Amino acid sequence: MYMPVPVADNAYTLMGIAAIIAVVAIFFIKKWAKKRQDETGQPFPIFLVGTGIFVGLVFVAYLIGGAPTDMDMPELKGFNIRGGYNISPEFLAVLIGLTVYTSTYVAEVVRSGIQAVPHGQWEAADSLGIKRSVALRKVILPQSMRVAIPPLTNQYLNLTKNSSLAVAVGSPALVSESTTCL
Repeated sequence: MYMPVPVADNAYTLMGIAAIIAVVAIFFIKKWAKKRQDETGQPFPIFLVGTGIFVGLVFVAYLIGGAPTDMDMPELKGFNIRGGYNISPEFLAVLIGLTVYTSTYVAEVVRSGIQAVPHGQWEAADSLGIKRSVALRKVILPQSMRVAIPPLTNQYLNLTKNSSLAVAVGSPALVSESTTCL
């Protein structure tokens, strides 16, 4: 399966440099925001500001680089396809299969970890006037990790084993060599 791929351009290097600068800037803004909150008690919306800085700097670098939109399209030339990027059907099947399989089990582990926290913890956070999103982040999730980490570790180990097996089974070179030997 062939798909178009962006043509290499200097704008992408500029975008990478802008992303690194944005991450460093966000790090220093976060330190400043923490210090400001400790002094004044006023929280700073670091997530929104950080997202804006990251997306804004990368987009400005894209525009400065000339906003390249050239794509290397796959074309039939002679008896072969030239250009684009070739993704083997075996790799795509392994990628989709492992992604769907692992994500379902990881989601189930996280859900069960959150439900393992007693309902009284939600009520206690509500009685203190903590918003639901903050209660989830600062009260519920830390307690749910105690329950969720062992099965999550098991799922990531299963992912490692399954990906090794899938590559061995799905590799077209191994399959074609085994049929040749038979």
